[in-house]
Amino acid sequence: MDMTNVNVWIEEDVKKEAEEILAQLGISSEQAITLFYQKIIEVNGLPFSIPTLEDMSDEEFKRMIMNGYKQALEGKSYDSKEVFAKLENDLLG
Repeated sequence: MDMTNVNVWIEEDVKKEAEEILAQLGISSEQAITLFYQKIIEVNGLPFSIPTLEDMSDEEFKRMIMNGYKQALEGKSYDSKEVFAKLENDLLG
């Protein structure tokens, strides 16, 4: 079977925490990503649901907003103009 490389940028703390959990499970990052991709193919989509605002309770919505606010205060957010400029550049070249 031919192999290929997947390169992604991910927040350092997310990577570290996920790899600690995977290590406890005895699974490498490569194995976990392969399993994730295989599941995407199996279900023809993401193997979990992404809640919409209509699916959330008021408490869940508040928790989501507070998490976003906390990330912004910690500098873990991006300027919207920069994000849209990057999207436009990536899509239109």
